[in-house]
Amino acid sequence: MITKDMLAKTKVCVPQARLFLKLFPNGAVVSVDNVLTAALAGLNLQAASEKFLSEPAAERYAEDAKNALYTHRSRMASVIKSRVSEVMEAWRDYQEALAIAFVKAWQMDHTHAAKKSAA
Repeated sequence: MITKDMLAKTKVCVPQARLFLKLFPNGAVVSVDNVLTAALAGLNLQAASEKFLSEPAAERYAEDAKNALYTHRSRMASVIKSRVSEVMEAWRDYQEALAIAFVKAWQMDHTHAAKKSAA
């Protein structure tokens, strides 16, 4: 469990300590749910690993964090590529609608002009 006393003893920076205490005024059991809540609120897990973990455990965290970042970047690249395809398809559809509108207007003008010339 991480407590207010542990924050003081490890000299966690004041903004991070305040945020932690705002989220967990009575301290927090180290669980996936609590750590995720903390991370999503803006607590720096890298800094926490350096303050609260042994050197071997901090190294393990750093390695797993590096792998998670690689996975995250790969996933984001895939999402961006997919979204770019969707955006390009929407842009093409828009351009096609403009082309159709232009041709209709052109035909209206030129069909009307041709009828006037014939008369």
